[in-house]
Amino acid sequence: MTDGVLQHGHKVKLTKLSPAETEEATDIGFSIYSQGHEAVEEGLDTIRQTSPANAVQAGPLAHYGKLSDWLDRRSNSINPGPIRDLLRDHIVKYSAVELGNTVLGVEITERRFHTLYSLSAAVGIKRPRPARLLKKLGEIPADSTEIEGGKMVFDAVTTVSMIEAFQTAIPLCDLPVYLGATKQQIEVLYLGGIVLPLTLRTKRGSVRHVFFGRSHLDQLLALIAGLPTTPVFGEGAFASDPLCLPAWGRPI
Repeated sequence: MTDGVLQHGHKVKLTKLSPAETEEATDIGFSIYSQGHEAVEEGLDTIRQTSPANAVQAGPLAHYGKLSDWLDRRSNSINPGPIRDLLRDHIVKYSAVELGNTVLGVEITERRFHTLYSLSAAVGIKRPRPARLLKKLGEIPADSTEIEGGKMVFDAVTTVSMIEAFQTAIPLCDLPVYLGATKQQIEVLYLGGIVLPLTLRTKRGSVRHVFFGRSHLDQLLALIAGLPTTPVFGEGAFASDPLCLPAWGRPI
């Protein structure tokens, strides 16, 4: 079935193949299978890449053709072996499978990827905004079309946290008030890499659209709040140290 799809397309009907074609598909399929999981995964990569599916929400049947149909509905009376688990892993790895959906007989309990559409729903903002942000961050090619971007998938954990960080981000102009510091102090912290922006400046001297994650700033404030407030060296330690005296009062 695997090589039948590879050789004859996603809508192949094995019963319609000639005996010679069936024998060839069987030989090549078992040859791939005998080489182990990596070889099977490469075959699944090729099947998915050559899929004619263009719809954003295309499912396993569109991406894997008759192989998916066979493993999902037509091999219940026959144990297909590890290929079913391999295909399920491949689907979950490259598709934005909804939490709770069943893939090849197993319920998915952890979401690994989002599309732009599901990401928009997860963070509660309209799709064009996360699309622009992901292009700015280089997650989506700048010259990609809306359809091309819509077919891409993004890591569920890191992408959602990234979008949420931007939703509550603090712009550079508001940083002095948020941190309770002067503009000069902020500049020192910024240039010294103590406060880190969510995105790097696009060019030298540019300060437009520079934002800082609220959680990052709160961690810095918590660190400062945790610093000791009592003298470490004892009261008057600096005053009694000869090196701390004015130059004219130091011993020669």
